[in-house]
Amino acid sequence: MTSFPPSLTNGYRSRKQHPCPICTEKKKGCKVTDTGLILCLRANRNTQILGYRYIKDLQDGLGCMFVPEDHEQSYTHNNQTKDQLRVPRPGISLPRLVWDHASCILQGRFPQKLTQAGIWDSSYCRYLGEEEKRQLENHVHQQWRNGVYSDGLILQSGLFRQNLGVLGYRWQLRIPVGRVLGIFDLQGKLMGIRSNPEVPVKVKVKGETTKLLKYLQPKGVPLHPYLPKVSRERLQKLWASQTPYLLVITEGEDTTESPAQNITHLGELPVVFVGLPGVDGWLGQDGKLHPQLHPIIQHCTHLV
Repeated sequence: MTSFPPSLTNGYRSRKQHPCPICTEKKKGCKVTDTGLILCLRANRNTQILGYRYIKDLQDGLGCMFVPEDHEQSYTHNNQTKDQLRVPRPGISLPRLVWDHASCILQGRFPQKLTQAGIWDSSYCRYLGEEEKRQLENHVHQQWRNGVYSDGLILQSGLFRQNLGVLGYRWQLRIPVGRVLGIFDLQGKLMGIRSNPEVPVKVKVKGETTKLLKYLQPKGVPLHPYLPKVSRERLQKLWASQTPYLLVITEGEDTTESPAQNITHLGELPVVFVGLPGVDGWLGQDGKLHPQLHPIIQHCTHLV
């Protein structure tokens, strides 16, 4: 078995239940120290893994040292007492983490779907494949181990479930392979995400009837109106010039994006399209009109 320097022996070696975060090797060999350093025997300085960054080569050509990218690393030499990692910076929100990990290049059935719908700007959605899912679960697992994300914060996001088995990472992503849809507020801040699976998910209703779900909402997360980028930009200009406009409310992200990207006026009036994720999407958590919808409806002169 490979012998590491004495100061790097605390922690655990890669094994079937906990593969190496860098090379994913399940056999004993690679090392994760109790301070979070990853000592990978198979990687080199050109290895690039999402969520981790290269620090240095190990002595005698043993491999390379990596560290989670959200940590500030301060490595000490063997004549000092211990390898140290500074206190990690606060982690970004989990919806933002999933959004940033997803690919901007759509795959599967979705490019053709958007083309047929006349949607030319697909920046409101991204694609999450199996590789991105694995990297996300690995990253969240490491951040959880390092105290960046707590159990409560991860469960509250509605995006992960706890793995009660002995194999795999502690946190499993609920989102299937497919599109990730970004939900933004009037200022363009990401409020959350929804999922449009590559293959619709089958669920049983009342234990008998099978229903296909084409869109998935994170568990326990409040609904938000869908405001296309075109509509957000148009609203700012209309409000600044105090121009009357027609507000058209639709249902679903694609159903909203398609007319928003192709229709600017209905008759003589400028038109703004806003989408709802479902029949209750116009309500806020207090049961009243959603605060994101209030200024849009308040300033419109016609509503459809």
